[in-house]
Amino acid sequence: MQDTSLAHQHTNAARTSPAATAPRYDLYQGIHKALRRLYADTLVRLGQADPDDSQAMAQVLGQVRTLCDICEVHYADEDRFMHPALEQAQPGCTAAITAEHEVHRDTLESVRELTAVVEASHGTTRSQALNRLYQTLAVLMAEDLIHMRVEDQDFNAVLWRHYDDAALQALEGELVATIPPAIMMATLPWMIGALNAPERSAFLAGARQGMPPAVFEAVITIARRELPEGEWNKLAAALYLPPN
Repeated sequence: MQDTSLAHQHTNAARTSPAATAPRYDLYQGIHKALRRLYADTLVRLGQADPDDSQAMAQVLGQVRTLCDICEVHYADEDRFMHPALEQAQPGCTAAITAEHEVHRDTLESVRELTAVVEASHGTTRSQALNRLYQTLAVLMAEDLIHMRVEDQDFNAVLWRHYDDAALQALEGELVATIPPAIMMATLPWMIGALNAPERSAFLAGARQGMPPAVFEAVITIARRELPEGEWNKLAAALYLPPN
């Protein structure tokens, strides 16, 4: 009997997908690095959180909600922009990933509900709810890490076979233009801190071209706050900005 499970599909995809032979424009790289950093940091903080420390709990639960909001917009953006381009190139290739988005949305709803329970409870009840939240977020993170790997490898392979970099950049521009400003500003710190120095410089050099100076200055303020001194100095040198 043929195994049609999503896990089986992912395993086979990882085995058979061709590796890129030359650097190409990667639509997934920045946001996926940001999400991995956000997931990891949030899960660690949630595991460390003292249920009896109201201030600490408020901070970590706020971060959980931010993660949920960013993920929800990210799934919607991929469904609206990435999947039609992929389907046009290779019909049927997004079916499994689209189904996983629905599963992830259900898990996000569970995360939100548990967050509210933790927030409203106290004592032993809060400790138990906090552990359930931690475990549920861990499952979402694990599933989404595999999910993103398929997109990074298999979907990029499809895009690179059928679209040039200019077309991919145009598609990204359409997508980015629809992101709510609040979500964009919530995502940028995680992305800036997740990228390596060359990726970060290229990302912000491109952003500078499409942003009003005041907006770009706000982004640079985020970068200055997020980055260690050595990484900030590399960025400042690459963008011809004054060092700290």
